[in-house]
Amino acid sequence: MKDSDIRLTQEERACLRMWFRQAISVVEREEALQSRLIDMGIEQTKKESHRHPVSRRRTRRNLVNPHAKNLVLN
Repeated sequence: MKDSDIRLTQEERACLRMWFRQAISVVEREEALQSRLIDMGIEQTKKESHRHPVSRRRTRRNLVNPHAKNLVLN
């Protein structure tokens, strides 16, 4: 099956056209934003490195100490 063998309806073509336009506009918007941020000096360009960002421990949602919880339940 070749690409030319695929038959699409007019509605499917219009839908694909709109989808591609939307995807291209999102990419262009992100590129323009990055360019503006770099030009304004707000964001530095990413440096290539082998280091991973340091992960932080998440705070507990429940403020009750797990040890205190066990005391109440027992």
